[in-house]
Amino acid sequence: MVIQANLPVLLTQSEVAEYLHCSEHHVTHLRQYGILKGTRYGKRWMYLAEDINKFVMANIGKDFQCFMDMTPESVCEEYSV
Repeated sequence: MVIQANLPVLLTQSEVAEYLHCSEHHVTHLRQYGILKGTRYGKRWMYLAEDINKFVMANIGKDFQCFMDMTPESVCEEYSV
């Protein structure tokens, strides 16, 4: 018998990139700037699906293509992290 708990859904970096319609490299930058939270398991970064959904809902209508030209401090002020 298998007992299933209410475990959180984890997404890989490639799944997050596909969901956000961007490259994995862009996801890496979002994580490095503190915009996305991720946890490293072995060689892979994993993200909670709930956190990604909250991020999307909190930042609807914002342009994330220009954030790499900003300092990490100004990124955190500009976007909901």
